[in-house]
Amino acid sequence: PTNIEAPKSPKGTFSIYPNPSSTSFTVSLTDKSISELNIVIKDVMGKIVYVRNNLTLSESKTEVDFDVQSGVYFVTVNHG
Repeated sequence: PTNIEAPKSPKGTFSIYPNPSSTSFTVSLTDKSISELNIVIKDVMGKIVYVRNNLTLSESKTEVDFDVQSGVYFVTVNHG
């Protein structure tokens, strides 16, 4: 038998807005204990088009400048 473990829920929640976005977006967190983020953005083919590590949050949010062609992108946000 195969057992798939469910991912652990992060403390708090985060949001990305505006969505859709044309040149920048904001990542906002409800967990005030997180002060830095890592962000990776991939296109639909899985190609990494943006990486920022150790982004410092100001009042639990940060703005990301992301000026690329219109399309669908996948955003991964983590800390630690």
